[in-house]
Amino acid sequence: MKKLTYLLNYFSEKDASHFTHILYLLEKIADKNCAIILLIEKAETLPSFKNENIKAVRLFTRLPLLRHLELFFRLVWIICHGYKTSFVRISAPAAVVASLAHRICGGRSFLWQSGTTHEYDVAQPWSIKKLRWWIASYLPNVIARTMIHRFVTGPEFMVDYYSRVVGIPERKIDLLYNDIQLERFQTEISAEERDKFRQKYNLPEECLILLLVHRLSPVRKTLMYLEPFLKKIKEDLAQRHWVLVIAGGGSELANAKQLASTLGVQENVIFLGDVPNLEIPKLYAVGDIFVHPTYTEGFPRVLIEAMASGLPIVTTDAGGTPQLLGNTQKHYLVNKNDPEEFAARAIELITCQQSWAGLGDENLKTVQRFSTDAVSDMYINVLFS
Repeated sequence: MKKLTYLLNYFSEKDASHFTHILYLLEKIADKNCAIILLIEKAETLPSFKNENIKAVRLFTRLPLLRHLELFFRLVWIICHGYKTSFVRISAPAAVVASLAHRICGGRSFLWQSGTTHEYDVAQPWSIKKLRWWIASYLPNVIARTMIHRFVTGPEFMVDYYSRVVGIPERKIDLLYNDIQLERFQTEISAEERDKFRQKYNLPEECLILLLVHRLSPVRKTLMYLEPFLKKIKEDLAQRHWVLVIAGGGSELANAKQLASTLGVQENVIFLGDVPNLEIPKLYAVGDIFVHPTYTEGFPRVLIEAMASGLPIVTTDAGGTPQLLGNTQKHYLVNKNDPEEFAARAIELITCQQSWAGLGDENLKTVQRFSTDAVSDMYINVLFS
């Protein structure tokens, strides 16, 4: 039996992050003759699994230095009991600790990351804030990416990005996709539940529901797209009921609320803030169109969630986004440097309702290659080859 240690920085059932999906992925990997220890640095509760091959444990201390010391000795014990492969999700400090433990005790460590914020962070002017970033993020990532046995990312665009921009040798990089548990997003939501959503927010039956799901941060520059989008939709859909539902927190949330008020569309924009990931499928199920205005992405999970929900999409070409979409859906793929075109293409999609079903069907077919079953095979091939 193959043995894997999966390191997760944080877990909570109420959390709005995408970590919840990892539980389904681990179940599928375990089903394929793999024993897994899920080692969580910080956990509100421990997840439960159907498969007895998975054991979830958490560290006792949350103080950074002591936590890393505990993590090291835990990993040494685990490695000595035959778990020669460790996979770290995102956390550079944990990857450094895992790499050190494996260099001493044998085996291999893997670090998965996918994001294009490197250029943005490096370009920021020097300040106390940037100094803290350099110490807490940049330096640990440089050390982790140097020490790690294999660096893992996806989709294909991100392999080139980390090699060309970040400087990781391409020979050290493995390709792994994000996965999507299709059945979570393809269950039929009852008309009664959809009505409850409309009634909760006083939406008429004919109201068009546009959905935006991601954190509002300066890196994504969401407001750069949101302003022309809201202006154009206010003008072009003046005679139609519509609402934009925004699920996500972030430092730009207050500015987004102010923008909606300034443009006089505050009654048409619903800000949900962070939504627990377990509740996300219900949210996709009540949407008509998914809008994804973003300047910086790696492998945007929200996009494959929308695809798995059968929603038509308008998005930018940030990061690896173009490699996720089918040919017809790419008509609504906009240059990330053109916010006005994003607004125009969104209106085109909104007013072309006859195309929604076809786009949804294509997205449902295209997203199959990112299914948890398919991606679990990728994990096994990469981690144990």
